[in-house]
Amino acid sequence: AGNGTRNTGVGIDAGFGTVMLGNWDTPFKLAHNKIELHDNTTVFSAINFIGRPRGNTANASYNTRRSNVVQYWSPSLGGVKVNVSYSPDEAGNGVAATQGFNKSQTSLAATYDDHDSGIYVSAAYESRPDFGFKATTDSAMRFVARSSLGDFWLGTTVENITVNTSATASYTQANAEL
Repeated sequence: AGNGTRNTGVGIDAGFGTVMLGNWDTPFKLAHNKIELHDNTTVFSAINFIGRPRGNTANASYNTRRSNVVQYWSPSLGGVKVNVSYSPDEAGNGVAATQGFNKSQTSLAATYDDHDSGIYVSAAYESRPDFGFKATTDSAMRFVARSSLGDFWLGTTVENITVNTSATASYTQANAEL
């Protein structure tokens, strides 16, 4: 879309990989796409169940597209790729209810994708310092696996999300999808 709400960016694609600046899905979110049946577009999409800390607003979702992001996508080395992104603190917008939701964010994923064997494996991590409370860091880890069996495939996602509920308390949430 021309209004910059979808994945949009400019970059350089060369032998060392791709470096891109713009508005783009985080590597953490993209790690799951290989097993998403509904392309993140319907109420049945798995992103309505995974990547969302309980009791938090949609702004706390780990299935995000960040603006003003810098991303690096490595070339495939034996089927392994590494994606890293960083988006800076955008200083909030002065609205108390959304303070913290524009803080810096680092997201990374390592994937192995063997088209010949039909095996896909990804491990992803995302860190959000000072997201909800100063001097705390919210984080999430995700493991995704998929195996093709002829015309069929079986996939799973397991993730662990840690969210700070105050400056001194947090909770950890585990999600799984098959």
